[in-house]
Amino acid sequence: MKTISETISNCPLFDHLDNDAKSEIASTAALAQYKDGECVVEEGQPVDALYLVVSGEVNVSTNAMGKDLDLSILSAGKYFGEVSLMSGKNATANVESKGDSELVVIPKATITDLLKNDAVLKKLLEGMTLERAKDTLGKVLK
Repeated sequence: MKTISETISNCPLFDHLDNDAKSEIASTAALAQYKDGECVVEEGQPVDALYLVVSGEVNVSTNAMGKDLDLSILSAGKYFGEVSLMSGKNATANVESKGDSELVVIPKATITDLLKNDAVLKKLLEGMTLERAKDTLGKVLK
């Protein structure tokens, strides 16, 4: 539980929350390990969590206009899954472990509940969603 709590406390998304709120998030979260090449999120499938990278790396890619395109590599301290959680749509990218990785998995219901009353978190996630959409579009159109 310590790793989960520490990861949540160190994530910029939750800086504005008090320790009780962070502890509540941690109580719903789980720690998951993935092996090299293992799929975490599959493009076109539902996303049921926000993922925080604890250790290792994950590769984010998409199939755009019939070609595979690497979008980014996320390492410790980064997060993903917010695009689908904010839009309510299926995953817009594939995410697979690059080497062994460990992730904190925060259930969609926890994030959805937080977003109802947390304008700061909503603004942060909307901003990241927009930034990633622009980045993806720029890479697709190259």
